[in-house]
Amino acid sequence: MHFQVSVLPQKTHENSGISNGVPCIAWISQNEFFTCCGNDKSIYRWDAKNGTSTKVSDLPIELCPTSLHNLQKSKANNKPGAELLLLLTTSNGKILMMTGSGRVEKTVDAHKSEILVAKISKDMSSILTGSEDGLVKVWSRSAMLRASFSESAPLPVTAADWSADSQSIAFVQGAWVILKSLIPGMAQSKWQAHDGVVLSLSWSAAQNGLLATGGEDGKCKVWDSSGHLMYSSGNQGSPVMCLSWNLNGQILAVSSHNSLRLCQTIGRFSTSELISNSTAHSLSWNKDNSRLIGACGSGKIIVANVVGREIHRDGIQAHMIGDKAVRVRDLKASDMWETLEVKSSILLLEAGFGHVVLATSDRCLIYNTTTINTPVEVKVAGVFLLQVASKCFLAVNEFGFWLYTLQGRAIAVPQVPNLQIVHLTESTIHLTADHLAIRDSTEFRVVHILDFGFSRTIDGQNVPKIRFKEPIKQVALNQIDSERCLAAVDSQGDLYVVPNPAIPNASIYKLASMVRQVMWNSSNPYLSALTESELCVWFYPQIVSFNNQLLLNTRIERDLSEIGTSGVITQFSNGIVEIQRHDKTAISIPINLVPAALFSLTEKGDWVKAIKLVRRASMNKPGSNHSFFAARCCMKNQPKKSLSSYIALGLVDEIEYIMNQTQ
Repeated sequence: MHFQVSVLPQKTHENSGISNGVPCIAWISQNEFFTCCGNDKSIYRWDAKNGTSTKVSDLPIELCPTSLHNLQKSKANNKPGAELLLLLTTSNGKILMMTGSGRVEKTVDAHKSEILVAKISKDMSSILTGSEDGLVKVWSRSAMLRASFSESAPLPVTAADWSADSQSIAFVQGAWVILKSLIPGMAQSKWQAHDGVVLSLSWSAAQNGLLATGGEDGKCKVWDSSGHLMYSSGNQGSPVMCLSWNLNGQILAVSSHNSLRLCQTIGRFSTSELISNSTAHSLSWNKDNSRLIGACGSGKIIVANVVGREIHRDGIQAHMIGDKAVRVRDLKASDMWETLEVKSSILLLEAGFGHVVLATSDRCLIYNTTTINTPVEVKVAGVFLLQVASKCFLAVNEFGFWLYTLQGRAIAVPQVPNLQIVHLTESTIHLTADHLAIRDSTEFRVVHILDFGFSRTIDGQNVPKIRFKEPIKQVALNQIDSERCLAAVDSQGDLYVVPNPAIPNASIYKLASMVRQVMWNSSNPYLSALTESELCVWFYPQIVSFNNQLLLNTRIERDLSEIGTSGVITQFSNGIVEIQRHDKTAISIPINLVPAALFSLTEKGDWVKAIKLVRRASMNKPGSNHSFFAARCCMKNQPKKSLSSYIALGLVDEIEYIMNQTQ
């Protein structure tokens, strides 16, 4: 994945008067954005597709803009005039509320000196401003003052941002980053982030809440919300002028002198895109995270499209080879590559379970890998999140959730309480054939389990809620329809499993600590987890609900200390866990498949073959296979059949219990 960068024609800039410099820029729709010019004090409306611009209005001569933001909520219509509301800050400390036609609705004297930074909260309800006088202020959406903060040293506030839940702010003074909660009584945290002045800061909207900072020392650093350093780049040779997470917190864009880079995961940068005489000092992502625009002091506007997306999942490989073409290969069916071409630009692609789903600007296309040339079309526009399950797929846009079968038939319209689309990421929502797990948008400790197997409209007020002790950063449901299980990782890195999560008052069990990522196997009950230095795999994590000894016997660990904390699990299919390093190389780790075969046999009720298999496979090492079989016997209420496994394991208490029960 990388940026495909273009610079809007200089001739257009000169005709529009933008060659004087572009201090601020903001998206107003999928393909349109506004810019404010420096010396001529004009506002222009741009079309990102063809690079044309239209002058909207002129600002008063005494005002010099410093930032521009779109205050339009996600479900509003993208029309100029009354529907569109812009926020403009100036060098003389004023906040202007403007319509899309350029009419000033409200002016507020916010600061006594220049406003250096302004940010809109993730839920679009509050405004954060920081100025040259060292003050940080929080405003309502209508620009009513709510709070004001200042440090003992009155240094200029050069950067600031909101947390994902809009309950905390982070701002920069000199080389220091200060985190302050807006909840009364909560202590602030402060640390020195760089050797020189910190020039930019961006707080991820994803579940992990990572902060990225860039400074005059030429380094880009990533921190967790407690101020612990997660990653530090080398010196880029020039100051990091600006950086920005995309709207779901999965991609970080970094701008330095005449270059723009993309970071997909912590420490994994793509090649630098060189741009002649164009250093972006302001970056903005569009809603579907497919395009980035940057404003340069030279008057140029950078348009960067995210291309080269790759998916390797469940034996299917899909690679974007342009903005309108994808190469696909299903290793289970054939080694031949097929090229899929569409009319509109591809925003997202997802694959799995014998299907490839593409999301374009106005529809979704479903391809069956066995009949690749006959796609099914679904009219869903502006999709920014896709997930594929064995029988259906989920599309999310700014208007809500859309569930369809893999044949293109609508099956359900989930209604989720307190839904805020901006808080949805790939890690906080997970789909199976008949269930959907979603983290609550306002209370991050709550996970909703929606069952859409028998209803086209899901009443969000009556769905089961699972409440954890700490905020949840990742949820995952297994793909075993007969034994549904939820895995959840909280903000402290603790891993919990919830067997049968769709029932009321489901029990919660802690499985591990210091976990960074989890992933279920696509076809069997295995659960994999990345910790700080190893890979852990549980063959049957539901065992935690009734026997800890069997749980320990059915867990394996692999040392991954040479990978560090930058590796991610990209797929877990059959008996292979694939982990991708920061340098894009993949490591494949084989996993014992005997428990998977035992699961399949016991699920079918073929106990004779299962007993023969566990005895033959465990002749020399009676650990994990016998433990797995004993657990399956307990789950299927077949205690007598587990007796031989308990004898091989030497678990006397279990043997005596079964003997007493069978007498």
